[in-house]
Amino acid sequence: MAAILITFEIIHFGKICLAIGGKSIYGDKVVLLGISKRGNGYLRTLLIHGARSVLKNCQGKTDSLSRWLQALIERRGFNKAAVALANKNARILWVMATQNKRYEVRSADVVMS
Repeated sequence: MAAILITFEIIHFGKICLAIGGKSIYGDKVVLLGISKRGNGYLRTLLIHGARSVLKNCQGKTDSLSRWLQALIERRGFNKAAVALANKNARILWVMATQNKRYEVRSADVVMS
């Protein structure tokens, strides 16, 4: 029960900071709706600009995040990938702030080896 509540709160935090719309379910596919101008504009701007910077520098890198971002850019386009990364970063920041944790780098390459 606690895991469900924490997951809901993380999604809610992303919706407040980035003003991500609700979820829509099309068949078996869950689609997050678009970004709007609600929420904290300054924080949203910082997260989006940071995500754009990461996306511009992820080309040619082989770590798991860069590979995921490159595939996302190919599938969805640069701007949607930037919003996706900003939302991911907002959720990480929320966990760090609410649970008083430090950021831990987890490499999928190490886990898979």
